Amino acid sequence: MEQIAVNEKLKSNEPIILPTVPLLSPQKIDEPKKEEPQKVEEKKLSEAEKTAHIFGQSEEEICKEFRAFKATKIFKKFDFDLTEVFDEENLKSKVDEAVKIGFGNVVVNPKFIKTVRQRLKGKKIGVYAAVCYPFGEELYGVKKYATKLAFSNGADGIYLPVGVADILRGRIEGIKREFAKIIKRNRKKKVFAVLEIGELDRPSCEKVLKSLSKLKLSGIVCGTGKISEGKNLTATDVHALSGGKTTVVAYGNSQKSREIINLFSVADRVFLKNATKIATDLKNNLEC
Repeated sequence: MEQIAVNEKLKSNEPIILPTVPLLSPQKIDEPKKEEPQKVEEKKLSEAEKTAHIFGQSEEEICKEFRAFKATKIFKKFDFDLTEVFDEENLKSKVDEAVKIGFGNVVVNPKFIKTVRQRLKGKKIGVYAAVCYPFGEELYGVKKYATKLAFSNGADGIYLPVGVADILRGRIEGIKREFAKIIKRNRKKKVFAVLEIGELDRPSCEKVLKSLSKLKLSGIVCGTGKISEGKNLTATDVHALSGGKTTVVAYGNSQKSREIINLFSVADRVFLKNATKIATDLKNNLEC
């Protein structure tokens, strides 16, 4: 009957209305949960371990080499004070120590310049003469001759003290003129002014340092005395008073390598009598 009704509608061109069928909603299918990859904590390697891995060496070997490298750089900034060594054979032995350890310079009495120069032939170690050392109270003529002789005998440079008596008399300009003449006569050589402050007051030290800082000195070596106020005039003071433009050499009288190393925060070099002992201590205690 339904089919006949449909046919009749087709013949009469009537629209056919089809029954609506409800659409089925798609069923939700639970997808399997993806497991997140577990984070593997990477071991953080130290710089020494990384370097050891690169070069195929143990960490201990790398640390040993690095300590030796640091020690070599530091020792080049040591000026070995041999001014109190008067026996020639003992002096030669000390010079050999300087070569073995690798110090930057040795400082000796002028009479030994030729001996030390010959001993250090072909070695990259500076030979400095302590001229008119340690007080520097000689007249300018004596200083001039002693300086000339030291350089003619092969010195690379000189350590020339500033006369304390001249400072106390207020001859600051006179001191400046004398050093200016010596520098001019030895333009290609290194001239260091040694300031042993003794019982000088701070104003006097300030005046002489400011005056000397205007010259083309190779540097200023600060002594270990105490000023009258009872405070040490340290390398820090010298560095500040010279405007930070002058090479500062600090006299290191400590027996502890750590204290010597601390001097480099304000000084460019150190002047040491016990350089061999300090060097040995440093090698054993330098951190990797």
